[in-house]
Amino acid sequence: MLSALARLALGGLLLAGLLYFLGPDWGEVRDNLEFHPAYFGLGFLGTALATAFTAARWRLLNERMTETRLPYGSYFHYIAVTRFFGQFVPMLLMEFVGRGMGLRAAGSKQGLGRLVTPVLLERVLDAALPCTTLTWLFLVLEGPATFAEHRWLWLVAITVGFAVAAIPFIGPTANILLRMYAWVKKLRGHPLVLEPVEVTTQTSAWVALHSVGRYATVLLQFIGMGAAAGAVLTTFSVVGSFSVAQLSALLAVTPGGLGIQDVGWAGALQWLGAETVMIALFVFGFRASMILNFGLLSLLTLPLRKAKA
Repeated sequence: MLSALARLALGGLLLAGLLYFLGPDWGEVRDNLEFHPAYFGLGFLGTALATAFTAARWRLLNERMTETRLPYGSYFHYIAVTRFFGQFVPMLLMEFVGRGMGLRAAGSKQGLGRLVTPVLLERVLDAALPCTTLTWLFLVLEGPATFAEHRWLWLVAITVGFAVAAIPFIGPTANILLRMYAWVKKLRGHPLVLEPVEVTTQTSAWVALHSVGRYATVLLQFIGMGAAAGAVLTTFSVVGSFSVAQLSALLAVTPGGLGIQDVGWAGALQWLGAETVMIALFVFGFRASMILNFGLLSLLTLPLRKAKA
């Protein structure tokens, strides 16, 4: 408990330091702060779709890498729940412990250690995709003129290229992670023999497609959440900053990436020419909406939390 509170306090201090460093005109922030229901709805739609893609991918990987078989609704609910509580306690804890505990509460008999392996594979995919789009950003800004002139076509092409390139590696990576799990069990005095799992090309393609779908809808989520608070930013500045923010969130040790993800967003947005007032509104908008959106999704999906007997 003390560790969680300390991390929350650290995140709060980092966010406060960020806002102090940005130094926006708080009078302008107050004047521009305005709730836009339509954009809030767009952000909620993005949250729901991103949760749907993540749950579907999680289920696909879990059914290949473990013996757990649960309905889709259980996965959806526990993604929403762990994202909600992840705003108050370290997100890594929710990812690697909370998700497994959720599946066990839903009816899985699998051990927590084994349930972590699909989540680790998800983290690998979620780290690779922002690196791909970050490459796109640098090509647009520093590369040949064709990248700037046709930036959106290149974004689609590079993202699709990532999905295709990832397909052959998903199955082997799954088995590497399972061997690592067996090795850890052996070190702890519990030898375990695991047969290699078969992840077909079709399954790998679906996993890659869901990863891209999740990435795109998380972006939609942030666009809506920032604009819901009155942040007026160019589409390019938000899309370009997104990869930096996602990478910073993967490394975050604070609840919901508090302070750390905000620094990623603010630094990238400022680099791409956004005004400090709009950056402050964007940060405020997405912080408030993350709690509201995942809290609402968690409540709406309560009936789905357990497999039917």
